Amino acid sequence: MRIFYLTMKSYPSSTADYLYVRKLCQALSKKIDTTLVVNTASPDLAGLQVCEVAPMLPNRTLSFIWWFLRYVRNDSAHCSDCTFMTNDFNIALVIIIMRRLFRAHYRIATDWHLMTDSFKDAFAMRGSDVIFATSQTLRAAMVKKVPDAAYKTNVVYGGVDYSAFDAIKNMDVPALKKSLGLPQQRTLYGYTGYFTVLDMEKGIDLMIEALKYLPNSYSMVCVGAKRGEKALYEERARVLGLSERCIFVDAQKHEKIPEYLHALDILVIPYPNLPHFRQYGFPMKVWEYLAAGKPIVYADLPVIAEVLKDKGIAFIPGDARSFAFAIERASTARSNIDYSSDYSWSARAENILSILTKQS
Repeated sequence: MRIFYLTMKSYPSSTADYLYVRKLCQALSKKIDTTLVVNTASPDLAGLQVCEVAPMLPNRTLSFIWWFLRYVRNDSAHCSDCTFMTNDFNIALVIIIMRRLFRAHYRIATDWHLMTDSFKDAFAMRGSDVIFATSQTLRAAMVKKVPDAAYKTNVVYGGVDYSAFDAIKNMDVPALKKSLGLPQQRTLYGYTGYFTVLDMEKGIDLMIEALKYLPNSYSMVCVGAKRGEKALYEERARVLGLSERCIFVDAQKHEKIPEYLHALDILVIPYPNLPHFRQYGFPMKVWEYLAAGKPIVYADLPVIAEVLKDKGIAFIPGDARSFAFAIERASTARSNIDYSSDYSWSARAENILSILTKQS
């Protein structure tokens, strides 16, 4: 079997979705013949088999369609041994339609992190041979929409590089705090990741407000501000009289994140109680937080609780007092948290390949 992971993305990029595709393909390529198909490539894809389609036509979608048509026509004899995998709904539609038009025999695997709430959901599910979902919560929503796809819809967890955390686990925390410009004598709770998604705030305001209910020895740290956001949130903290206890850091390269996680005392997922955060796939930070081995405080939302219910401390979403209480509990609860599960990229790739083999 040969896997083509199809995307219209252009590299380089450091956003979670781009990182996910790159890391998964790197893990798959160590176990099976894997080619990553991208719009444009960059040096951060070194070591991967990469097919770049952008030079063909000026439009990304047309370039992909042209590449795909040529491949199916020129290598039709090998298509029956190919699995085309994607997390892009538009690509999924194209390869499903092409298979029907050309009566080709390649397999289609779709990789789901959310649903579009459009016709694309049912079309992609019915046209896929194998479906991967990032959570049981997402799978349940998908199967509710297309019940006859239940047999081929699988949940696969994970997506973290444990070696990045092993390399720093013995670093002196006070010294690391100093090198990162963080206060050494305070209890720090923190969040890493972009502050907003789809124009929705991820709960940073809640983290600020909670300081009103915590002793002065606690401070908060948020790492991941995009242009203009740092000043915006600093002003919000100033209005509440909490500036001295709030630290906002610009977005960092992904390789730097383990250092911040190791330096923090408590890691938080402060998401609000909104449909996007209740229903869809796990943020990669869940796996990174677990790898860091620090106490975790999380908003009690179904998709997050699915994994963290026995590994973290929940709070009522949107409730600053509940959040503050959970933070104080977390400061003494480390020994009660189990971090033993394997959520590595390698394990994720192994699980995907096992499912593809069983359902071939």
